[in-house]
Amino acid sequence: MSDSRIVSCGLLTLALALPSLATAGQHGRASVDSVIPEGPLSAHSGSPADWPEPLYDDAIFSQVMVDRLEYRDSAGAPNAWLWDAQGWVGNDTQRFWWKSEGEGPINGGSPESSNLELLYSRIISPFWNLQAGVRQNFNPDPDRRFAVIGLQGLAPLMLETDTALYVSDDGDVSMGAEFEYDMLLTQRWVLQPRMEVSASLQDVPEYGLRQGLNSSEVGLRLRYELMREISPYIGVSHERDHDHDESTTALVVGLRAWY
Repeated sequence: MSDSRIVSCGLLTLALALPSLATAGQHGRASVDSVIPEGPLSAHSGSPADWPEPLYDDAIFSQVMVDRLEYRDSAGAPNAWLWDAQGWVGNDTQRFWWKSEGEGPINGGSPESSNLELLYSRIISPFWNLQAGVRQNFNPDPDRRFAVIGLQGLAPLMLETDTALYVSDDGDVSMGAEFEYDMLLTQRWVLQPRMEVSASLQDVPEYGLRQGLNSSEVGLRLRYELMREISPYIGVSHERDHDHDESTTALVVGLRAWY
């Protein structure tokens, strides 16, 4: 097995093991099942069916989250910068979302890749939202547009999950998924394993994509919350381009902020 595969497998194993480590120290706490009365549960709220339904708030709220704004010092590849941001406006049940990602070389000027998604989101369970909309690529293929349908929410063990199915204007189908988990080491130090994958359901030779897994990334970031809204971080990220059999490991320094 090559060194890159060993590093990739090691980081992936660590990322998947951390959630179980985070829940290992719950001695003395009551389980959720022990405090919820027996009987049928509401499909909408998850509370006992004979409890009053929660009151949905129709007030309009909004949030902007810059999840990653970082510098990447890569081994064997040009150093790069990256952004990963999203935001929403709406009420408890319906929201308008936007999401944008991009990256480029430090000395190269313009981004090598960037995109923007505009989505309608509706809550379908206490922890999950169904999202649908459009995606526009700006780099490197500005002529590619996609219809998007996806799920975003919290999986068991508080695993933040963002998945999407894309259908291009040429009819090509692809998928993407991101998973993040926040381990609170203290009230301010947070360790976050992260994994991201993308795949195509068919070959798309004009864009250099093969059927199957196209790219993957595993990372581990340690952030310090100066305040809840502003958190600088450091970490390591390992990316693999499965179509071209290339991989890159980078040390990262960045800022996480929300408003």
